[in-house]
Amino acid sequence: GTKGKTTTALLTAAIMTEAGLPCAYIGSNGVDIAGVHEATANTTPESLELHRLFRKMLDANVHHVVLEVSSQALRHNRVDGIPFEVVAFTNLSEDHIGPGEHPDFEDYKNAKHRLFVDYQAREMIYNADDDTSEFMRIGFGGIERAADYHGTALAQFRSETALGIDFLCEHSGSSTAVRVLSPGEFSASDALCAIALCGAFGVSPAQAAQTLAHTPVQGRVEVVEGLPGRTFIVDYSHNGLALTSALKTLRAYNPHKLLCVFGSVGGRTQARRRELAEAAGAFADYSIITSDNPDFEPPEDVIKEIASHMPEGAPYTCITDRRDAIRAAIGMAEDGDIILFAGKGHEDYQLIEGKKVHFVEREIIQEICREKQ
Repeated sequence: GTKGKTTTALLTAAIMTEAGLPCAYIGSNGVDIAGVHEATANTTPESLELHRLFRKMLDANVHHVVLEVSSQALRHNRVDGIPFEVVAFTNLSEDHIGPGEHPDFEDYKNAKHRLFVDYQAREMIYNADDDTSEFMRIGFGGIERAADYHGTALAQFRSETALGIDFLCEHSGSSTAVRVLSPGEFSASDALCAIALCGAFGVSPAQAAQTLAHTPVQGRVEVVEGLPGRTFIVDYSHNGLALTSALKTLRAYNPHKLLCVFGSVGGRTQARRRELAEAAGAFADYSIITSDNPDFEPPEDVIKEIASHMPEGAPYTCITDRRDAIRAAIGMAEDGDIILFAGKGHEDYQLIEGKKVHFVEREIIQEICREKQ
């Protein structure tokens, strides 16, 4: 799908492993095999690299893997010949359309469609709430429509430092209470997809719920424990649509103030800079514009361009060094505030003049919070 692949895949791997079916993961967050992590260049690696990883899994006695399959992987035949047991579809919206990617939305949609028509999976799981899911079989989601795995009674929960969503998973005549450690209805949908995927291997919703209750997803609306009364969120939202979604989702938790720390990558995606500024200006109470991955473009230039698109009257400041920006946001946070650190998510580096410099936002937030306690 367009959104939810990483979250769904990581939750699936966690549920399967805890249920006694050791499961590896390959996707945007890299590769995890029996607790050993390695980075990847693409969401879905090239075919030779995939088979090298599959060999490593078997050698580690891991016989299940959940794989994020990107539209580019399907378009360039990276997963040809792989005998998928189960495939799942999350949703579809416009993305990855432009030079070097897909020429238009139809091409993008058709690339996604290949996974469900060319690979003969024994089970097909789809989101009954998405109108482009009609060509697949098993339903998950179903917040508004009947589905095999149906979510009801959605309710937000928020503690002093954390937030998420509770719901009931209705399946085969029984109801299971589920808590997900990330906010928003989309989190319930991703969790239902993971429950359905694991159900295809005999894992019950109750078993899945036990894992979900203590499993955050790194860099995807991830709650970082910091200071009492403040909620810190790290998220990968790096375009206007994703940032709007994240901020609107967090706004629903009625924060005292909603603060947003964000930037944009250098050397490309200039169109995103206006989108990001408009999203933050519309939905955050205060923004700190800072560096993301500036690469060879002066970070001050990127920040200046974003600032030029901030809506009139929207309060913000510019701080070039991202660590300084994080420190400033934590310093101004008050009781009841939610602070969103957007753009870096799961990444463990900043790209500066062609070099990857170690930078883990979650660790920096925790380090600064410890200094203040």
